[in-house]
Amino acid sequence: METARNSRIKIDLAQLFEQQVEFFRRRTLGETTPAEQRDYEKRRERIRQLFAELGRSTTTESRGPRQETAPVLSHGNAPLQFVQSQGRDEAG
Repeated sequence: METARNSRIKIDLAQLFEQQVEFFRRRTLGETTPAEQRDYEKRRERIRQLFAELGRSTTTESRGPRQETAPVLSHGNAPLQFVQSQGRDEAG
């Protein structure tokens, strides 16, 4: 069952992804500033935090107590995807 908190996290993630895509479009055209780069980095970190929070919530709801793995964003060839890491955050 999806909680109101999880729904809010997903909405926040969608908005952050839209902002990230717009940043990439502008960067491709060479139209970004150092301040926009810093904002991008802050959003990237917030996205990681929200995915971790969503993963903890989903794990707790479906399997009981939290496990030792934490969800991260993959930086592979595929579009952003949800993967499990073992221990340290592998997304960089």
